[in-house]
Amino acid sequence: MPDEFTHDVFLSHSSKDKAVVRPLAERLRKDGLKVWFDEWEIKPGDQTSKPGSSRRESADPPSTLNQLQPR
Repeated sequence: MPDEFTHDVFLSHSSKDKAVVRPLAERLRKDGLKVWFDEWEIKPGDQTSKPGSSRRESADPPSTLNQLQPR
C-alpha cells in the first residue's frame, strides 16, 4: 500500500517561532486546508522519528513553507 499525504500543508518551525506560526496554522485551517501543525498532531507519549528517517512520495505532495521571517 503506497503512502499518501493526509495534509495539504506541513508547517516546520523552530519552537521560538511558535507564536508566529500558530496564527498562520489557524488561518490556513480556517481557509479549508488540512494543516499538519505539531501542537495538533503530536500527542504526549507519541514516538517521533528523526527528521529524514522516512521519505514519503506522492504525485501530489503537501505544500511546504520554507521560510517565514518577520520584517
